[in-house]
Amino acid sequence: MQVLRALVAWCVLFGLYLVLAGSTGVTEIAAGAGATSLATLLIVLVHDKRRRSLILRPPPRVLLRSAIALATDSARIGLVLLRAILRRPRGAVGSVVRQPFAGGADTARDAGRRGLVTLLASLAPNGVVLHVPGGDDVLVLHRLARVPPSGDRDWPV
Repeated sequence: MQVLRALVAWCVLFGLYLVLAGSTGVTEIAAGAGATSLATLLIVLVHDKRRRSLILRPPPRVLLRSAIALATDSARIGLVLLRAILRRPRGAVGSVVRQPFAGGADTARDAGRRGLVTLLASLAPNGVVLHVPGGDDVLVLHRLARVPPSGDRDWPV
């Protein structure tokens, strides 16, 4: 059973690597196979040591809320991009906005939270973090579609 689990993990990770790499050239396949093999080996070793599953199980409401937010943001951005294609604007599409953000203290925990918020806000369909000014308690974001700023100053994504 462990061999089957490792094989499934390898296939999933390899597929994810190729999707994220965006290329199926020989070098990407070789690099993906090597990175995936190493990651699978680490998964097997850690799993053997812990004897517990490392799978995160978020509450269903969190998964549902995230899926709904992703679907609505993707639809909103799809419409904005379709309008931009049909209209062929002369300038940039979108706007730069300031999102209130409690940056926190100069501790490792707050630095990790700032980094994670920056990453998550940039991965969201409707936002890219342009700048995290020090001490201003704001994130400077580029948004394709106009949405009101999030009311959550700790996790504004």
